[in-house]
This record gives sequence, structure tokens and C-alpha cells, in this order.
Amino acid sequence: MLGATTAMVAFDVPGNLMSLGALDFGLIVDGSVVLIENLFRRLAHEDNPNRPMARRVFEAGLEVLRPIVFAIGIIIVVYVPILTFREVEGKMFRPMAITVCSALVGSLIFALTLVPALSSLMLPVAAGDGEGGEHEAGWFVWLRNRYSDSLDWTIEHRRPVLGEGGAAGVEGRGDDSHVGRCRGHVGARIPGMAFWRQSEQ
Repeated sequence: MLGATTAMVAFDVPGNLMSLGALDFGLIVDGSVVLIENLFRRLAHEDNPNRPMARRVFEAGLEVLRPIVFAIGIIIVVYVPILTFREVEGKMFRPMAITVCSALVGSLIFALTLVPALSSLMLPVAAGDGEGGEHEAGWFVWLRNRYSDSLDWTIEHRRPVLGEGGAAGVEGRGDDSHVGRCRGHVGARIPGMAFWRQSEQ
């Protein structure tokens, strides 16, 4: 997101539905997730627990380096032709392409630099249970149990939950005529980006 915001400011891209709405967090974190999953797999099957953690992280990252780069690169290539658009279609779709491509480049840099460094410092030396299975951290087990309890409660009380959600939706629908409008203008303001426009009369 930092990379996307930096590119938006540098290229004077307005922050609107077309530019920000195209961001998919699944695409952004995909490279980091692949690297961490591979690292946990290697730690679960590690034969020598005395090996330096930095070395394990390096080897795990090296295994998935090419798939991560190619996966993100292919997505970026898909958006490159949009950058050549001109006239009306360029004004509509080029902000989206610039935002998505810059976010993907930032996610690739993040996955190949900061994620391995933090992994070597924060992950436990032994992530396995000694039998080839993964050992889950205590905080993750606690978080999963809390989520499971809340999910069970929601399913058991689904009628009041659905009723409250429906009531909130109806109430929000009644006020949607005022959303995004302020003194005859439509839009929003972010420091460094001015993209207010006069609303249609």
C-alpha cells in the first residue's frame, strides 16, 4: 500500500473508485504468503535444528523466488497495455493500472526483503512437532479458538444476527443520499492529492 500511495502522489493519480477499488489484498500478500508457507514447511521437516535461522530462511526464499517473481510479473504484464490508453479510456483506466502495478511492485519488494528479515528474527527455530507436522504458536491457537467460539455463537444465534444486520442495512440505505456530498461537491481529499469535482446540477 505504501508503494501504491507513493506512485499515486508521484503520478498525480486521483484516489477514487477506479484507482483504489481495483486493489486486491489477496494479490498484494500472495508473494509473502507463499514464502512463509514454504518456510514453515521446511522448518517442520528440518533434520538439523542447530542450523542458523537466517540460512533456513534464505534457502526457503530461494526455492520460491522464481514462482513469486513470475506470478507477480505476469499480473503486472496484464495491466501494462492499459497504460497505453489515451483520451477517455486512458483517463478512466490508467489510474487503476498505475495503482495496481505499483502496489504489486511494492508487494514483491516487501516479500523478498522485509518478510525474510522479519521471519529470521521472529519465527521460532523449531516449527515442527518432530513428526513432520507443523507446530502452531500459542497466540495463533488462542486466536483460532476465539474465532471458533465466536463463529459457533453466531451460528447458534443466526436469527438475531441476521435481523440486526438487515436493520443496519435498511438504516444505512435511508441515509445514502448524503454520502460523499458536501456543499455541492463530490469526492474526498487526501494530503497531496486534490480530486474534488463539482457535482452535477
